[in-house]
Amino acid sequence: MRDQAANEDKAMVFAEKQKWCRRYIDAVEKERELLGRIKSVELEIRQTHVDAGISGMKIDGMPRARRPQDPMARYIDELGKLQEEKERLQKRLKEQQRQSAAAKYSLTKAFKKLPWKLEQVLLYRYILRRNGRWYTWEMIAEEIDRDISTAKRRHSKAITMLNVKGPKLKAPNPSGNSR
Repeated sequence: MRDQAANEDKAMVFAEKQKWCRRYIDAVEKERELLGRIKSVELEIRQTHVDAGISGMKIDGMPRARRPQDPMARYIDELGKLQEEKERLQKRLKEQQRQSAAAKYSLTKAFKKLPWKLEQVLLYRYILRRNGRWYTWEMIAEEIDRDISTAKRRHSKAITMLNVKGPKLKAPNPSGNSR
């Protein structure tokens, strides 16, 4: 019964370490999402400019009366909202890029403490990309010149050997005694 509990603890620590390793991938995916949203807002801004030109409004920067039905007022309001949204998203993107860089740095630093064959598998799995795509197990096996099962075995060994401490991660106690 005690061995089963210890195995469950080890499995949990293993899963938490894997999640910790995925931080960079998750951060990069969030960056992509933000970039997509920024591009969408930029398209809306362009479309707002086009719509304003089609309606025959004179956009010369001269002040005009702002009535609720005034097309120029609607154009200015819409453009202002879109510009604010774009700026807000750009700030979030900058912060996300900072978080991505920090995650990549901490992962690389932790991976460097492992033997090269194990470090290599983790780098391919969690940091490196080929043609903008994350490495699959097949691609990793090809890169290390081994089969997929060897790549997965090295990955498991590397995750087990990885010594990380986070809010939920506990270093496994090899003696089995509680600390």
